[in-house]
Amino acid sequence: MNLFEKYEVIPLRITEICDSYQRWSLDYFTNQEVVPVPYIDITIQLDISLACKIWNNQLSSGKGTLTAWLMWNLMQSLKEFSCFQWRYINGEWFEVQNPPLFTPIALDRGDRFVNLVIENSFKLTWDEFATNWTNLKQEVQLKGIFEVNDSNRFGFSQFIGNLPRLHFTSLSLHQANSFCQNFFYFGERRSSSDGVTIMPMAAKLHHSSSDPYVFELLLKNYLKRLQQKE
Repeated sequence: MNLFEKYEVIPLRITEICDSYQRWSLDYFTNQEVVPVPYIDITIQLDISLACKIWNNQLSSGKGTLTAWLMWNLMQSLKEFSCFQWRYINGEWFEVQNPPLFTPIALDRGDRFVNLVIENSFKLTWDEFATNWTNLKQEVQLKGIFEVNDSNRFGFSQFIGNLPRLHFTSLSLHQANSFCQNFFYFGERRSSSDGVTIMPMAAKLHHSSSDPYVFELLLKNYLKRLQQKE
């Protein structure tokens, strides 16, 4: 099975996109001569106080971690907005209907990072995702299971990173040349004495397929999802 079949990649029907601005941006922001740097970097501070309470009261006794739960919910929100699944491959636009989750895992050793990949993340329930997360994390910490030089597989993925010891106020990721995809990073969660928990979240958005407007819609969906149990 090739990667197009594995990740259910189909040609994007551009003429069927209702938004005329969206159709225009697909061409405009992939023209390197016109826009040599098509990415937008945005960092926000998310109030996840209620999400943390739900996790602690209802979910923490099961498998998985709070970080995994935050990532699973973001994957479910990304699924609601097809533009985050669009990829520009060899001059043509495609939609990746079943992208894997790709996330670097920090190590306290010379390797520094290994990469965890959870397949079929859009289709997994939280319990299924948590089980995969726990098992794969143990495996990759021992030996790693993903070749970082597999740029095609990486390009099809949804990238969500985590910097649990860095409460950044701004984070600008290096520009990637991987299929015009988008990237997300969580930062250190901090709780105040009055019970408010804030987590920074950075996004690197390719302006051809996403922008601050659709990112705002994604955040509203994400925060609403975090306030309810699966």
